[in-house]
Amino acid sequence: MPFPYLDLLVDRFRDGPRADPSAVVPAAVLLGDSVLERASDHDTDKTSLGEMIRARLPVRCLLLTAPAYSPVHYADYARVLSVLPTRPRLVIAPVNIRCLSPQWDALPRYRRLNHRAAIHRFLEDPDGPVPDLPPNVEGAEEAALRAETRAIPLASPITGATTLGALEDIRDSTPADQTARWERARQIAAYHYGLPAAADHPCLVALGEMARVLRGCGVRVLFYATPINTDQIDMLCGDAVRPVVAAKVGAARDAILRPGPDDPGVAFLDLHDICRAEHFLHRAYMVEHMDQHGRQAVADAVVTRSERFLQDGENY
Repeated sequence: MPFPYLDLLVDRFRDGPRADPSAVVPAAVLLGDSVLERASDHDTDKTSLGEMIRARLPVRCLLLTAPAYSPVHYADYARVLSVLPTRPRLVIAPVNIRCLSPQWDALPRYRRLNHRAAIHRFLEDPDGPVPDLPPNVEGAEEAALRAETRAIPLASPITGATTLGALEDIRDSTPADQTARWERARQIAAYHYGLPAAADHPCLVALGEMARVLRGCGVRVLFYATPINTDQIDMLCGDAVRPVVAAKVGAARDAILRPGPDDPGVAFLDLHDICRAEHFLHRAYMVEHMDQHGRQAVADAVVTRSERFLQDGENY
């Protein structure tokens, strides 16, 4: 099975320029998860966030997104770019605070291990053909990994002492009444955002590695924290979750800037709190997908900062 994302990068930054040295390579690459893909049925403007950003950038931009992609995946693509003969001037990537929940990091269906395996095979021979996409974990391997991750112990003031599997079961449940719906929403808010993240969390490590790799090959990089529904979090959880969110945003910023604290080629935009409850698609379930007004606010901020990077010069 072909791997179209990797095919696209190799075509634009290796094979295309080799076939035609005058070819114009994309000056920007925009990475992302499902937040860049979704629109509301009630929107009059159904342009996705990814397309809003891409359409407004003053340069050609390549867009690579997949649901539940995290900095671990973005860092893999940064490594690919670093070994290709031509590169973009700018890479843009979100930091969805939910990636620091154990949900995306642990559960097999979110890890996209087959994407990572294909990329790692390509990095062994970056002048060779693009590897096919292998199957994701399945069968006995998937069952064993799922059982292992469901048993992971977790704890917070909202969830109490629990396990990842127990919180997944709450997430997948159908409450019978309003009280149960409220409690389910409260538990999900804590599950997605209110569990502490270790300093060596794979996504934090990947953010620093991505900044280091891209700057090492002359590419500028803009990270931005994806908006989350802080109004709903406050309503459901009081003051129990916001400090955890703030700590995670700070940890992401520190991980990004640590490789070069004075490097003007790296920037982090904290947009996690710029949208209000009405800007999100779901009221009863904590997810980061936004309506057209929320998407426009994020696009405005990202494009404005990107233009500053792109105007600073050609040779990066």
